[in-house]
Amino acid sequence: DALDTNEDGALQVEEFGSIENVRNKLESIALEERRAARELKKAAIAEKEAQDLAQAQLAILNDGEPTNTDKIVSVLPYLFP
Repeated sequence: DALDTNEDGALQVEEFGSIENVRNKLESIALEERRAARELKKAAIAEKEAQDLAQAQLAILNDGEPTNTDKIVSVLPYLFP
């Protein structure tokens, strides 16, 4: 798109300029794509860590159904005054 000066959607031979210009443009596009991919990967890792942390916090709270062991242990103080 940046090389298409007459904006007809196709590159003409005159629009290419030098091979160095085309090579530099392609390299800059490739670098930008790699940078964007790294940022997406970092964001995904950060989101996964946040989910793991939230899940660990929920596990600490233990809001689940009480197990049989939990029920037995909770009755013990009443049996032994």
